[in-house]
Amino acid sequence: MKSVKFLFVFSFLAISALIAKSQVVSDINETTFFKAKYRKDKVWDVQRSPAYPIAAQDWTLSGLKGAFDANGGAIDWGQDRYLMLVAEIDNTNNANSLVDDVNKSGAKYNVSLQLFESNGTLVKILSKWGKIAGIGDKGFLYEEQGFYGTFFSVAAVPSSTVIKYKPSLAVISKLSELINSSDLTRSLEKANSISESPFFSNKYTKENVWDVQRSPAYPIAGQEWTLSGLKGSLDASGANVDWAVGRYVMLVAEVDNTNGVNSLIDDINNNGTKLNVSLKLYESNGTLVKVVSKWGKIYGIGPEGFMYEVEGRFGTFFSVAKVTPSTVVKYKPTQAAVNKLSELTKGLNVVKGSEVVKVIVTPSFFATKYSKYTVWDVQRSPALPMVGREWKLSGLKAPFDASGAAIDWGTGRYLMFVAEVDNSNGVNSLVDDVKNNGQKQNISLKLYESNGALVKVVSKWGKIIGMGSQGFMYEVEGKFGTFFSVTAVGPTNIFIYKPSLAVATKMSELEKGSSVKPNSGKRGSESLEE
Repeated sequence: MKSVKFLFVFSFLAISALIAKSQVVSDINETTFFKAKYRKDKVWDVQRSPAYPIAAQDWTLSGLKGAFDANGGAIDWGQDRYLMLVAEIDNTNNANSLVDDVNKSGAKYNVSLQLFESNGTLVKILSKWGKIAGIGDKGFLYEEQGFYGTFFSVAAVPSSTVIKYKPSLAVISKLSELINSSDLTRSLEKANSISESPFFSNKYTKENVWDVQRSPAYPIAGQEWTLSGLKGSLDASGANVDWAVGRYVMLVAEVDNTNGVNSLIDDINNNGTKLNVSLKLYESNGTLVKVVSKWGKIYGIGPEGFMYEVEGRFGTFFSVAKVTPSTVVKYKPTQAAVNKLSELTKGLNVVKGSEVVKVIVTPSFFATKYSKYTVWDVQRSPALPMVGREWKLSGLKAPFDASGAAIDWGTGRYLMFVAEVDNSNGVNSLVDDVKNNGQKQNISLKLYESNGALVKVVSKWGKIIGMGSQGFMYEVEGKFGTFFSVTAVGPTNIFIYKPSLAVATKMSELEKGSSVKPNSGKRGSESLEE
């Protein structure tokens, strides 16, 4: 009986310890509350009734107008800028700072308000600290440095909106009240699901976006639709889209204050708002170049893609797969015209098709961001890999760039591979058998800041060898064999695996033929100390 009692007590303590451990958050700013991005149509100066909320009692917010910064100036939203709330250690013991009851560290945190460019570059700190009140399913109030009560709406809304809800918490004093607020978190996740859905998160490059001839002119659900005569897409002015190098377009849902006939009903947040879907052109680092179209009608959704009518003038086809001007696209749309937001974010064909875009347009090899603990200079045995034979990699240490210098990882920097046309016809370039255009491609390696800004070219070209289940090797300009690990590891690790590909000679071997499925290494790196 004693042994049973002991086992029960031990089990209870073990479970309690596990639960306590699960509540620890290593990075507060990675929680749902702090990861949310707020654009102009979610941030408001408001009239409040009552002036301060009471938990579980009606709170009404009206008279919405542009928000201010802590100095009383209007926020400069620029081109596609957004706000984020950031948790920062408070060394001044501010009366409005929050107790860290999540990690139980004894620390206190201020919540600052920061303005960012579309590519993630910090513009300015609008408020160093703020009191947070009125948390509920519609949003919350942030009082900037004790002066301006700014309301953060979970969903995008027009200025004519009257917001009414019953806050679950009147005033926040602990971190757990922010990151564990179930009603606010659920609403934020629902709102985020719109921007993170494949339809709105996909980056479409030149080979996916086309001006086309249509037969019939408009699609009929379930009946064959033929698109041919593909040529370069147009912006709303009728000019060709300037793709430059590395540029891409994205579709963006924005509040329609004009109540246009082609806007979409927001049936996800059920707030009566109507949304336009704009089309925007970005540089490769995420900087906004221009608005290609302020609004567009969407129709012909199906497994091959969909049509977006640029401001009612030019029917632009978004192809799921990369295609060429000679391609004839035929499919049976599942939906003729789109009227509701849910038809874009939840439609099975849109999701299924857009997932294919992610594979073809940005295959995992080129889409992966490699962090410090996934990139290594190694000792090899044997020196060169053989298919199906064991290859051993050990003695892991920091990798080099083409000059022989150690890579400067900075804070949050990462490496990515880039395929670039090789006009010199080098012996280590790869045949482009994906586009079948007779070109050869070099695989360069580039270092980026956390916001996507290019730091430097680490290597202009490199031979890729030893692809297999553990990773692959990239020979930096023929000098240094750098190993890219599938998961983040430490310097004491030893890799032993049988490569499925000894040397890559064709682009298809990187995009399709490898057994490697690399990731960012985040899961592994979380357990490693700097």
